[in-house]
Amino acid sequence: MRALVREPRALSDSLALLLLLILVVLSWWPRARGPIDLRWDAAVYYELGTSLAEGKGYRLLNEPGEIQAVLYPPLYPAVVAVHQLILGTADPLTVGPWLRGLSALLFTALVLATYVLLRQVARAPYAFLGTVICLFSRLPIWLSDRLYTDVPFALTAVLFALRAHAPTSAASKRDLWGWTLATAAFLLRSVGVVFLIAWVAERVVLRQPRAAVLRALLAAIPILGWQLYVHHVQSQASYGHPQYAYQRADYNVYNVTYGQLFSLKDHLNPALGQADLVERAERVPRSVPAIVSAVGGAISAPRREWELGLERLKHVPVVRRVVPWRTIDLALGLAGCLALAGLVIQVWRGAVIMPGLILMYLAGLATMPSSYYIELPRYLWVLSPLLMQLAFIASAALYDRLDDKPAWRRLTLAASAAALLVIVALNLAGVTSLYSSIWAVRHADWNGHSVEYRLFTYDSEYASLDDALEWLKAHADSNDVISSTTPHWVYVRTGLKAVLTPFENEPAASQRQLDSVPVRYVIVADWLSRKYGLPTVEAMPVLWRRVFAEGECAVYERSGDATGSHPTHRIAGSPGFSASIVP
Repeated sequence: MRALVREPRALSDSLALLLLLILVVLSWWPRARGPIDLRWDAAVYYELGTSLAEGKGYRLLNEPGEIQAVLYPPLYPAVVAVHQLILGTADPLTVGPWLRGLSALLFTALVLATYVLLRQVARAPYAFLGTVICLFSRLPIWLSDRLYTDVPFALTAVLFALRAHAPTSAASKRDLWGWTLATAAFLLRSVGVVFLIAWVAERVVLRQPRAAVLRALLAAIPILGWQLYVHHVQSQASYGHPQYAYQRADYNVYNVTYGQLFSLKDHLNPALGQADLVERAERVPRSVPAIVSAVGGAISAPRREWELGLERLKHVPVVRRVVPWRTIDLALGLAGCLALAGLVIQVWRGAVIMPGLILMYLAGLATMPSSYYIELPRYLWVLSPLLMQLAFIASAALYDRLDDKPAWRRLTLAASAAALLVIVALNLAGVTSLYSSIWAVRHADWNGHSVEYRLFTYDSEYASLDDALEWLKAHADSNDVISSTTPHWVYVRTGLKAVLTPFENEPAASQRQLDSVPVRYVIVADWLSRKYGLPTVEAMPVLWRRVFAEGECAVYERSGDATGSHPTHRIAGSPGFSASIVP
């Protein structure tokens, strides 16, 4: 491996770190103001944190009955709760900017830790480029802008890998540090259990049975603690007999466990039914091509960036014929195989703990239904620094094998340089596109405040949804329940109870589910709500009337005479909200 680890000539560690810090500042400067993005999963973490801060336990406040949560382990909501307790408020406009600052600090720490990790196996220029490829592309920047666990989980993974490579002196400190990191990984994400298993296996491999037993007992504390809590919730009568018919349905993603979600053939189309044991076993071999491709994307560029890059090449008369679309599969497959080859080399050299951790993590992903494959780039990105290190190890081993073949060495170097240039160009184009489409979002009345900040992946569809939420905040009663495909965001924005739109293909069945809540308003704002919510309200015009419409978003209200509640409000739009693209 001397080709990669030889001391640098042009780029020193200090210069590399300085450049990385400059990139961190540049990446955060345009989005430094305002609350962190709290849409989708972020809203779940936020309201769970609010529940903890208010002393209500670990509950989903958006749900009727404020049911206990069983999907996400509680570490990140606890971080949110600490912020709220210190600041003395749960107002997202007050807490959100501090959470954005925390995300910036975690991202900075991840950048520096990744460089240190890659520097263990590569010269400074390679470690610098590897860090840039892993962390300064569209996906990680987008993830760092939301209250997601991806960045802290990735940081925990890198620190755990650094601990595994540290000198074996001061074993007691290493044990405590390893347990803390492994526990943090598990309490951030359930799949983090592989860190605890690897931490125990480390002593098994070293043939230290007493130490292994002690570690197993310590590892059992967070695992059993969480599982006992989940079992306690599921054993209650309220779990089997919930507040409304589909509150704990297998597809109701945030209200049930991963076991229930993964039992379905397709969690977005529950009508397909449950997957039997044979079908669930077949997921593993079928997932291999997708996982290998996602591994390749984690150390190069996600498939989307490759597709956009080739789309641009379509306008070049000669190149568009030379570079076919199947080049994407080839490039991602080769990159993925390179990282996996590094894993095999590590095992061959006797380093089995981190390779074993990565294999267990990949095996966990292989059990997911194919409907989750769209999330594979995100799930693999959190290990991208570790996978990049493996790719460097494989590249160095190949280069060293060519010591007596100078022509092949030069060809390998040229091919590697060309590949790096292509990858950097793809990611640069993706980042440029991301920042060129950043939106200046202005809420005229969020909790009585006017706020302006910038968000990624925000468009007219989200603008119309937020407009609808401001309308609901002004017109709905406090005891009304809203049906939406983003119920947690509805709660964070309005404080109103909100439930997931029932995933029923038959309008009559969907109406029965809505009646069991009962739902007062139905929001139709995205493809999922147009698939399941819109057919129901359109099939029953006597029960539902459209009271708000803007762009592709509409709000339907249950008729007053059908529910015995207040009469219908009708307006054409809401003037209090606007969003504009920032060039």
